[in-house]
Amino acid sequence: MKPSKRIFLDALQSSLSSYVYYSFKIFSSLFIRKILSPLAMGHVSSIFLVVEYAKLSHLGMLYATEREIPYQRGKGDLDKVSHVMQVSFNFNFFTAVLMSVLVAVGAGILTIFGVQSDFLQGLYCVPFLLIAYMFVSYFRIVLKARHEFGLVSQINLLDAVSEVGLTLILVIVLGVKGIILALAFTFVIGALYLNYRAHISPRINFGVLNYIEIKRLLKIGFPLMIDAAVRMFFLTSDKILIIVLLGQTQLGLYSMATMVFNFLMPLPRAVYNVLAPRFYEAYGQMGDFKTVKRYLTIPTTIFAHLFSIVIGAAAIFSQPFIYYFLPLYQKSIT
Repeated sequence: MKPSKRIFLDALQSSLSSYVYYSFKIFSSLFIRKILSPLAMGHVSSIFLVVEYAKLSHLGMLYATEREIPYQRGKGDLDKVSHVMQVSFNFNFFTAVLMSVLVAVGAGILTIFGVQSDFLQGLYCVPFLLIAYMFVSYFRIVLKARHEFGLVSQINLLDAVSEVGLTLILVIVLGVKGIILALAFTFVIGALYLNYRAHISPRINFGVLNYIEIKRLLKIGFPLMIDAAVRMFFLTSDKILIIVLLGQTQLGLYSMATMVFNFLMPLPRAVYNVLAPRFYEAYGQMGDFKTVKRYLTIPTTIFAHLFSIVIGAAAIFSQPFIYYFLPLYQKSIT
C-alpha cells in the first residue's frame, strides 16, 4: 500500500473513532446537565480545570517521548527506543504520584479550613484520576509511535462505552464525585486493556532512574510543556476569570460552550495523532526538515478553511437544542 494511502486510511480511522468517542461524550454531557444544576456543573468545570493543569506534572516528558520514539525508530536505533520508553515511564509515574499527593494535601487543607462543597468532594477523587491517566497516555503514545492506530481506535471505542456507562450510573448515585470517578475507572479499564493487547509491560523502578537520559529528554520536552501551559492558560483564562468574578453558577452555564468546543476538536487532533509520529520518523530517516514539512503545512491549511464552516454550523444548531432540551441552561446561549 502506498504511504500516502496508508496515512489517509489511518487518519480516517482515527477520526471516525474519535468522533464516536466524542459523540458518546456529548450524550453523557447532556445527560449530566439534565441531572445537575448549573451550580453543580460549575463545580465539575472547576475540578477539570485543576485536572488539566495537574496533567502537566510530567514536565514535558510525555512530549519528549512522543517525539523521540518515532525519531529513534526512523534512525533504526531500537535499543534507544526501549531505553527511552523505560526511562519515560518511570519518570512519568513518579511525577504523577507526586502531583496526586499534592492535590490530596490541598484538598485536606481546604477541609481543615471548613470548606464543604461538591468541588471538594470531587477534588478528593482527582489523585486516582491522575495516576490512571498517566498509564493510558503513556500507552497511547507508544502505540501511535508504532503506527498501531487500529488498537488506538479500539481503545477510543472502549473508553466511550465505559465512560458513558459508568457516568450514567455514578452521577445519579454520587453526583459531582461520580463524574470524576467514572472517568478514573475508564482510564483504569483502558490501561488494563492496552497492557493486555499491546504487550507493553513497563516496570516501575525508581532505583534505576537514568538522570542523564531524563535531563536529555526534559531538554526536548520541557519547552514543549511550557508552550502547552501557555496555550492552556490562553484557553482557560476565561474560566478562571468567571470563577473569580462571577462564580460557579455562571461557570456552569459557560460549560455549554466548552462542550461544543470539545465536539469540534477531534478531527484535527485525530489527524495530528496520525501525522506527528510519521513526521518525527521521517525526520529521523532524512534529517531534513524541508522534506517533511508537508506533514505540517498541508493539514493546517485545509483545517484553517474548513473550520469556519464547521464552527458556524455548530453555533447555529446548538442554540435551539439548548433552548428546548436544557431549559436550565438557556442563559448559556448568549
